[in-house]
Amino acid sequence: MEVPDKYKNAKIVRTPVDKVLVGSTTQACSLRVIDELKSIKAVTTDADFWTIDEVKNGVKSGKIKYVGANTAPDYEKIADLNPDLAIVYSGSSDADAKLIDKLDELGITYVVDNEYKEEDPFGRMEWSKLIGAFYDKEDIASKSLDNVVKNVEEATKKIKNNKKAKVVWASVYEGTVYVPKKDSYVDKMIKMAGAENVFDNMDVDGGQISIEQLHEAAKNADIFVYSSSSAYSPDLKSIIDKAPVLGDLDVIKNGNLWVFAPDYYQSVDKTDELITDLIEMFNPGTTGQDIKHYINYKK
Repeated sequence: MEVPDKYKNAKIVRTPVDKVLVGSTTQACSLRVIDELKSIKAVTTDADFWTIDEVKNGVKSGKIKYVGANTAPDYEKIADLNPDLAIVYSGSSDADAKLIDKLDELGITYVVDNEYKEEDPFGRMEWSKLIGAFYDKEDIASKSLDNVVKNVEEATKKIKNNKKAKVVWASVYEGTVYVPKKDSYVDKMIKMAGAENVFDNMDVDGGQISIEQLHEAAKNADIFVYSSSSAYSPDLKSIIDKAPVLGDLDVIKNGNLWVFAPDYYQSVDKTDELITDLIEMFNPGTTGQDIKHYINYKK
């Protein structure tokens, strides 16, 4: 197809693309939605950190090239590959801007996918529609999102009249407690799943509180979601060691602490499963489904 004269000087992307560099593991979720993982030819995340098998195995075999981390990629490798499209993100560090500037310098077309900034769980997945457009599959991405929303709506009907569980969602790093901000996508997932966020009445706009505040808020909690992957918090002891005072909480003594399964962050396209899992955690036996993306640590 000939490019119209008025677009002659514009950046042209011919679709569908079939040779793509992916700058974040979460962005691969959009490609899984439209069945285009096969188009990934380069990544900035090494094999050990992937839980999407097609990508993990591709990096291990060399079919997909690891071109170095976003903070210091190998631009010669990227230039040699000359991808049709690089999917990148912006705003998290100076390295993001440097990567984008270098792609401009190399003449490599890129699209900024900032789903990680979304404050709505469905909004995070909606970015798949943007990525789908580069494959002429925006309609597929849109239908997938519609199905995810429908699945969540159906699941929430089952808990419409249930008592709301009190939920703590937090993690501890070097003595600081990190919690979801009010109206963040996590806060909204907790509420979609029919529960109460115990931090609702606290000032957590900064996303950080003290261990003492966490302990006080968690005293009457029913569920504790420790927001760390099992890869970094492999057992209950590893969590208690970071904040020993948590060991006397009833919610932990009663075996109601959960962590993220390794695939949690690479399941953006499975947002319905992430929320349905929470419904089952907060209301055991309600959904009739096994919990897939969280792991229970009993005392």
